[in-house]
Amino acid sequence: MARKRFAPAAMAVVMALGLLLVGTARPASADSENTWRWLTYGAAAATVYGAVKKKPLIAGVGAVGTYLAYRKWKGAVKDRHNRTGRTRVSYRRSRR
Repeated sequence: MARKRFAPAAMAVVMALGLLLVGTARPASADSENTWRWLTYGAAAATVYGAVKKKPLIAGVGAVGTYLAYRKWKGAVKDRHNRTGRTRVSYRRSRR
């Protein structure tokens, strides 16, 4: 009887640990920038695939995905630059 209850108890412990560890996730960093960059490339590949295979739905979804991922990528780059305080404006001011 005890062996039959071991598996559900072990599963409950694993799930509880998973719920507790979710709160310890890292904050967004340059990894999110790389994620958006790779999503941009992947969506662009889907666009090209849809165009080559003459599947307008896939090409359209890929194009929209490319646009959205590119905007998020460049937004992440801009946020990184704003965090470090190194913008083009401050660079130009420092050179004068």
